[in-house]
Amino acid sequence: MTEVIIKIKEPSELQRLYSFLEQFKMEYRFKTQSAPTKKKGDIDKVLKLIDSGAFEIPNFDEFMADFEENRQDRPLPGRE
Repeated sequence: MTEVIIKIKEPSELQRLYSFLEQFKMEYRFKTQSAPTKKKGDIDKVLKLIDSGAFEIPNFDEFMADFEENRQDRPLPGRE
């Protein structure tokens, strides 16, 4: 006996597989896996890091002005 594991993301593909297996009279079983969820403790750690000043920037207005200036389109050399 051989066991084959197939990962299928689209439900329509799964239905096609079922029809093939039934057509060939093959025995099958399936198991669905849910996406792993983040533990509440992990989420709390990230939120605590953010609250503790992960985004604390001295001279925030100056930083934002510089940031916006760097985002502006500039002419490329050799292109006119």
